[in-house]
Amino acid sequence: MKKWTLPLLGLIILMCLVVEPGFIQHRESAAEVQVGPPTTAPQPSAQKGMGSDLAYLFRAPNAAEKKAIAKQLQLTPEEQANLQKIDQSYSADIKALTSQYTQARDGLLAALRQPCPSGERVSAESQKAGQALSSLMTKEVQLWNSMAAGLPKEKGCQFWKLFAESRAKSR
Repeated sequence: MKKWTLPLLGLIILMCLVVEPGFIQHRESAAEVQVGPPTTAPQPSAQKGMGSDLAYLFRAPNAAEKKAIAKQLQLTPEEQANLQKIDQSYSADIKALTSQYTQARDGLLAALRQPCPSGERVSAESQKAGQALSSLMTKEVQLWNSMAAGLPKEKGCQFWKLFAESRAKSR
């Protein structure tokens, strides 16, 4: 195997793991709030081609998105309180997993930025980052499933339709 093969493999894996620079900050951004049918103006996520990236797709909803969901589904105060409880129950875990992913991603970037990257280290760091991202996304999917399950059946169905219209945009 050529000396440059493993670092190149690590770089390819990194490109798959890191959606864009400032990924975590972007996930927290309130600038992308739109729940429901797309407007005629392109949304930031569509402009960046992120609508189908899994990390973007399942990120936890921000405050403005939660408000838009409540408004568009015409949630009762009780339903809103239930969703808030569900969100709070997942919040600490998602925050911790986000931190773990950030650290793992930074470790991978540090391994790649060495004067002579070690293929073994790049491979190990990419595995850590992949596992951290997988754990984070699993928890976020659990959050969305719990939120939908916490609503009456009809509103749960509408909830997923709004999710798809808002998040699952094609490139």
